[in-house]
Amino acid sequence: MSWTRSVDEKLKNDLEISAQAVYDHGCELIKDARLFFESHRYSSALALAILAEEELSKAFVLKQSAENLRWDSTVYNSLRDHASKQGLAQAVVNYIEWEKARARALGGFKSAYPDANKVRDIVAAEKAQLRQKVKDRCKQDALYVSITKDGKIQSLPKKFTREDAEKSLLDTEKFQDNVALLLGDKDALERFFRL
Repeated sequence: MSWTRSVDEKLKNDLEISAQAVYDHGCELIKDARLFFESHRYSSALALAILAEEELSKAFVLKQSAENLRWDSTVYNSLRDHASKQGLAQAVVNYIEWEKARARALGGFKSAYPDANKVRDIVAAEKAQLRQKVKDRCKQDALYVSITKDGKIQSLPKKFTREDAEKSLLDTEKFQDNVALLLGDKDALERFFRL
């Protein structure tokens, strides 16, 4: 059932408080993922990094909802959709990395907007990932031993390598900086512009 709620100052404040709480939890998950990584427990590090990314996406959505004065069933339901949260994080990271590469080539940041072709490429890549639920499957595989209908092992969490976990952590930390920036963290601005 669809619903829409008018966003007054109280609801806006509640959404912003929620965004900060969810962001803080995402940051704690990143710290835990790093501890697993340093203990050579790569599948656990990878799974926690993806969970952290989902929490950071939730913070991003809540903050955007507060700023755009929009709170409805579509926004609310997106907070529970793992693939959408993962796709949002990847789209933001891909865009920022593209913008940083472009800025390096041009000698600095010129515009906050990509050209139409780049936007189409980013959107197409993220839509493909959402359809395939690649990252969510990866998270599940990192957490559980998967068994086939024949009773055989389909996949083991230990299949994930140091490189897999490191990439997931780095992507999540890049996204963390962008969400921190959205939430008003001035230090994140310096990290963002570091080429």
